[in-house]
Order: sequence, then structure tokens, then C-alpha cells
Amino acid sequence: EEFIDSVLQTYEGEAISDVVDFLSKELIRLQEERRIEAFAILAERNRRLREAEESGLRQLLKMTQNTVDTYLEDIILDSMNECASEQARIEIQEKAVKINEIANEIEQRRTQFESEGIVAELVHGFLIPEIAKQESRAKGSFLDFQLILY
Repeated sequence: EEFIDSVLQTYEGEAISDVVDFLSKELIRLQEERRIEAFAILAERNRRLREAEESGLRQLLKMTQNTVDTYLEDIILDSMNECASEQARIEIQEKAVKINEIANEIEQRRTQFESEGIVAELVHGFLIPEIAKQESRAKGSFLDFQLILY
């Protein structure tokens, strides 16, 4: 009977040893799985942080580039406007000199009667219509004033 007990204890010991060994290996495997999962989560978190930083940097660079583009466009437009204004001023001065020369030439050639005709045309073409406009405005203002009173 001792022999049977010792054989049974041997088999029980082997079975228990196998179960404990299996459980030990399973525990180590689960611990490794959890450790790998933790590394994967940490790596994913780091990747998201890098992507967020890169996205923020791209947005900042895009905003900076847009600001620089706008600034340069403004400078170019201002310099073009200044150049165009200067060119227009030069052309106007040249044309004024030519017109003045032509006017002096015409003035030297015309008679007293022609001068009076020019003055009459100016009065008829500019002064009379201007006076009519001012009277019309004055009447309009007066009518508006009367409408407000009533």
C-alpha cells in the first residue's frame, strides 16, 4: 500500500507540477501580452502627439506663409501704385507743357474778337450750367426743408 501511495503521489506530483508549470507559463505569457499592449498604447499615444505637433506646426507655417504672402503682395501693390502715380504725374506734366505751348501759340495768333468769343463760350458752357445746378440744389434743399416742416 505504501508503494501504491508513493506511485499515486508521484503521479499527483507530476500532474500538479504540470498544472503549476502551465499556470506559471500562462501567467508569464499574460504579463508579456499586457506589457506589449502597454507599449502599443504608449507608441500610439506618442504617434498621436507627434501628429498633433506636426499638424500644429503645419498650421503655424501655413499661417506664417499666408501672412508673408499678404505682406509681400501689399508691398508689391504699393510700389506698383507709386510707380504708376509717378509715371502718370510725369505724363500729365509733359502734356500740360504741350497744352501750354499750344495755348500760347493760339493766344498769340487770335484777335480781340476771338478772345471775347472764347470767354463767351466758357461762360455759356461752364458758368451758366453751374449756376443752374446750384439753384436746382438750393430749390431741392428748400423743398426738402418744407417737407420736413409739414
